[in-house]
Amino acid sequence: MIPLVVYVAALVLVFSWVSSLAVPKTNAIPYSEVVELFQQEQVKSFTVKGNTITLELRTPYNGKTQIQTELAQPESFRQEMEELLKEQYASGVLTSYDFQPGKAFSAYDIVLPIILAGRCATRLLLCILQAERRWWARESAAGACR
Repeated sequence: MIPLVVYVAALVLVFSWVSSLAVPKTNAIPYSEVVELFQQEQVKSFTVKGNTITLELRTPYNGKTQIQTELAQPESFRQEMEELLKEQYASGVLTSYDFQPGKAFSAYDIVLPIILAGRCATRLLLCILQAERRWWARESAAGACR
């Protein structure tokens, strides 16, 4: 009975982990305000890594001079802001900026959790079937004794 509990717990953990991958992260600030900070020349420097942008601000925004938020489409941001970024960098408003590639997904990032969840589900089913077989064997033996 204990292995059954362990397999159920493992199955719940795997499914919780897989479902948490699909939940979007909340942004510290909306995209429109990020663009507004650039237009108002409040950004001293920034780095885009994957979908995350980290801004170093001249004046605090909500009490912080460094803000990290998510960009839905970093390449669209780059294209939209390209002229402004060049102008601000040339004038010295922007001291530095960097666009770094994000983590590339491999097949293992998607397939491996599915395989693990399938194995856990299979083991759980086998445990249930074995327990049922033992129960029927006991019932058959008890019926023969009557």
